[in-house]
Amino acid sequence: MNSTDNTDAVHFESYLEKLGMKCQHRESSTGFGDKVAQFGNAEILLRIGSDRGMWFVDIADTNKPDENNWYDPAILRDVLIGPGSDVLSLAEMIEFIKKNYQLIIKAFSSAQRAETHERLNIMRTERLRRRFPGFLPNSQGNERE
Repeated sequence: MNSTDNTDAVHFESYLEKLGMKCQHRESSTGFGDKVAQFGNAEILLRIGSDRGMWFVDIADTNKPDENNWYDPAILRDVLIGPGSDVLSLAEMIEFIKKNYQLIIKAFSSAQRAETHERLNIMRTERLRRRFPGFLPNSQGNERE
């Protein structure tokens, strides 16, 4: 595991707490060094974790926290700012969230929540089609593209 990433994660958790987000859940295992921590406030949930040394950050709307409504920073960036790389390093994910925290909060506000989820789901489908051509049915649902 990259010790810089671990340090970045610890600093990011402190940053989230300074924003008023509370740690709601934390777990770790010793086998592969896996760990995850979930933070939340009235607007969003954020989880940061490492799975076999691969770091991830996901964000969910507090009002729709089921497993299909967690979004990675790259897809949020595509919707809120514009397209870029599908894969971001931990440092890039953290930087995006820090620079755009208020924009993320606004996107999941009651006034914009429905539109945000719709746009995120469209981007998620586009990403799947790009990464796995032929995997999803076409728009009529009867043949694979």
